[in-house]
Amino acid sequence: MSRTVVATIITTIITTILATTLGIFAAYVGGVVDDILNLVTNVFFVIPTIPLLIDVTAFLHTRGMLTMTVVIACTLWAFEARILRAQALTLKSRDFVLASKVAGESTRRIVFGELMPNMISRIAAAFVLVFYIAILVDAGLEFLGLGDMQKASWGVALYWATVNSSVLQGEWWSFLFPGLAIGVTVLGLTLVLAGIDEVSNPRLRAERVRRRFLRKVPE
Repeated sequence: MSRTVVATIITTIITTILATTLGIFAAYVGGVVDDILNLVTNVFFVIPTIPLLIDVTAFLHTRGMLTMTVVIACTLWAFEARILRAQALTLKSRDFVLASKVAGESTRRIVFGELMPNMISRIAAAFVLVFYIAILVDAGLEFLGLGDMQKASWGVALYWATVNSSVLQGEWWSFLFPGLAIGVTVLGLTLVLAGIDEVSNPRLRAERVRRRFLRKVPE
C-alpha cells in the first residue's frame, strides 16, 4: 500500500472524528458553546494548509508522515464541521430528539445515540470527500519536497521524477504511473461520493426512479 494512502487514511479518520464530534455537538448544545466552536471552526477554515506546513516543518526541523498528518487534519476538518453542524441543526428539532430530551437523556447520549446515527450517510460522504482531498494535498506537498523524501509514495515519485528531469530523458513512465494512480484513485472516490449522495438524498432517488419509469413508457 502506498505511503500516501496510509497517511491519507489516518488523516481522514482524525478529520472525520473532529468534524463530526464538534459539528454535531455545537449544533445540539447551541448558545455560547455553539458560538465558541463556530468561531474556532471559522479560524481553522481560513488557515491555508501549505503555508502552515512550511512553517511547522521549518520550526520543528523535521519532515515526516506524523507532521503532515496533523497539519492536514487540522486544516481540513473545519469545512466538514460546518456542513455537519448545519444538518444537525435541522435534526435537533425533530420529534425523536425532543422525546429524548423529555425522557431525561444526557447530551452525550442524544448526540451519539440519536443525532449521529441519523447522519451516517452525510458522515460517510464527508469521509470520502476528505479522503480524496487529503490524497491531493498530501501528494502535492510531497511533490513540492515537503515530505519525507526517503519513503516511497506517489508524491515522492513525482518529486524525484521532476528533480531528475525524467521527461527530458525520455523516462515518461516516472510521471505517468504515479500521476495515473492519483487520478484513478480520486476519480473512484468521486464516483463513490456521488453514489453516497444519490443513496442518501431522497430527491435524487426520486429522480432516478422517474427516469427509469420514463424509459419504460413506450412513445
